[in-house]
Amino acid sequence: MATPHLQLRPEDCSSLGLLILEQIEKHKLTFSEIAASIGISRAALRSICLKNNNITPGKKTVPRLAKALSISESHLCYLIYEEKVKQMYPNSEYLAISTLDAIERMVEIFSTRLENNFPQTSTTQYELYSHAFKSITKFD
Repeated sequence: MATPHLQLRPEDCSSLGLLILEQIEKHKLTFSEIAASIGISRAALRSICLKNNNITPGKKTVPRLAKALSISESHLCYLIYEEKVKQMYPNSEYLAISTLDAIERMVEIFSTRLENNFPQTSTTQYELYSHAFKSITKFD
């Protein structure tokens, strides 16, 4: 799947990393081409692909990455925070799933409240997930 010069094996990748590798293969892109289309370096893209790595796409990179992968920003944010939660609870799938479910519910609540109370506000999915993640995990 990954080309040898990348030294990036599928088993080293997060769910997001696997999706990136899949897109590279599907569209016959090079790692450099997909990094350039997102506006980040190859090294940054490689870091984003790896699991058990604290490097995640930033607020400005998320929309470009979602577009490059042909997925919604919401789905991309889910994948990003799924990896963060897995890193928090490496020995408890139950805690990881429960925390991720709570984050998803919190994102829905934040979205609904913003739409109902502040319809002119333009909050990104990344911001919603970030706030939800901080709210849910601040007690750890």
